[in-house]
Amino acid sequence: MRLVSVWWWWTMLAAAVLAAPRLTDEEKRILRESADEADRHVRQVSHADLADYIKSGYHLITYGAVWCRLTQRFAPKWLEVQDEFDHRGWTDIPGFGIAKVQCAEDEEFCVDTMGTHDGYPDIRLYWGGELLEVYHHGFDKDSIIRFLEHIYEFVKQEHYQAAVPEVIEMVEKVESAKPSEPAPSREPIHDQLEMIQHLDDNMLDMDVVDEGTREKVLQHELEEYNVSRNLPFLELVKYRSS
Repeated sequence: MRLVSVWWWWTMLAAAVLAAPRLTDEEKRILRESADEADRHVRQVSHADLADYIKSGYHLITYGAVWCRLTQRFAPKWLEVQDEFDHRGWTDIPGFGIAKVQCAEDEEFCVDTMGTHDGYPDIRLYWGGELLEVYHHGFDKDSIIRFLEHIYEFVKQEHYQAAVPEVIEMVEKVESAKPSEPAPSREPIHDQLEMIQHLDDNMLDMDVVDEGTREKVLQHELEEYNVSRNLPFLELVKYRSS
């Protein structure tokens, strides 16, 4: 009876995946093209350079995978955050930065680095090379900038306490030039972005971006479920997106 109930649960999960609203080919194209264009402008840190990049000061890192629809939608928003970060002169402050790490080619590295992984995009704050906080606030530009404003105050305070003359001069220069208006809007990353504004998290999360990857994840979850309950291994019900 227990085996039957588990099988029924996973059959219903597969059915839910199939029944979920599917993105159109046009929506998929716009998501990918807008993400690719945004990524051309976003500061990115390679896996090999990440440890060195975050070893000193405060750094906000976003992890994403190019095949992930949620990452694709978020890419232009992260670029807006970067534009505002630069507009405020924060790039001139030592030990304060933001960057993106691409995980698609080596997800094992990203999972090992993050320690825990609930999906992409993932944003984490590091201080002195150590994880300080997993970001759990809004993923819109304003929410992330408010979070960065809070971090900037810590950075500024630490620099004043260290009292390094040239760094103090740099901080005061940034403070005196603080803009009264937000960063000017750049030209739209994609001329059809309005066509994907209606897409919600559920539509993006349930869409099969890379069928092989999605199937592998579900099979792994099934295996973990079986192991935790000492059940015989069940094979995932195969499905194909319509």
